[in-house]
Order: sequence, then structure tokens, then C-alpha cells
Amino acid sequence: VVDREGVPGLARRLGWSTRQIERQLLAELGAGPLALARAQRAQTARILVETTPMPLGEAAFAAGFSSIRTFNETVREVFALTPGELRARAARPAARRAPASGAITLRLPFRAPLEPSNLFGHLAATAVPGVEEWRDGAYRRTLN
Repeated sequence: VVDREGVPGLARRLGWSTRQIERQLLAELGAGPLALARAQRAQTARILVETTPMPLGEAAFAAGFSSIRTFNETVREVFALTPGELRARAARPAARRAPASGAITLRLPFRAPLEPSNLFGHLAATAVPGVEEWRDGAYRRTLN
């Protein structure tokens, strides 16, 4: 709705003021409606770039970006990689290798000010032997 009608359109649909929507989203999610819509477009673009042979320009417009420049800037800001680098990373043989039977590989995005090295250091230091491990730059945990 925000992409098509803007925040005022969303406010009309909900029967709220634009200020109420902004305030509520900031309180609950830490971002306003425009930032959330932009993040959603970035995620859609990442999926298209990494999983389809679609040209990058077409992926940008299919994800809802109105210009290639905005697409490039947003992807670089959100993922710290250019769209071409995202595609190249996804095309690497290791990225296509199927996980072991019963294994799930997750790649989790994060928002600043999180410092991943501190988090991974904590996970490594507090790993439960036989259940968790930090090895080769990856955290692993068994689930029963």
C-alpha cells in the first residue's frame, strides 16, 4: 500500500493519521513505513537477483524500485554488496551445495548497531559442548 498510495493512503485505509502510523511503527519496529517498504523492496530484489537469471535492471523494476540508481544504492546500503556481487556470491559452488541431510542453512540479515563479531565471539565462548560449535566462521547448533 505504501508503495502505491504512500503513507497518506495507508493512513486512510487504517483510519489513522500519518503521524499515528509513523509513531506506532517506530515504537514497535524501530522504523517508519517508508523505511519498511524500502527494506521489503530490497529483500524482494535480493531474492530475484540471487535465484533468477533475470537481468539486474528487470529485477530492480520487478522488486518495485522506480530507478536503477535507487536499486543500486538501496541494495548496497542494506546488504553491503552491489547487486552484481550478490549474484556472484549466490552463483559460487559453495552457495549451491546442498546441506547435509537434516541440516538447514540460514543467512540472517541484521540491522546496525549489531556487531556480528561480538555476537559470534559470545556464541563461541558460551557454546554447549555436543550441542553448539563455532568452526570455520560458522555457528552450528543441533536441534532435537
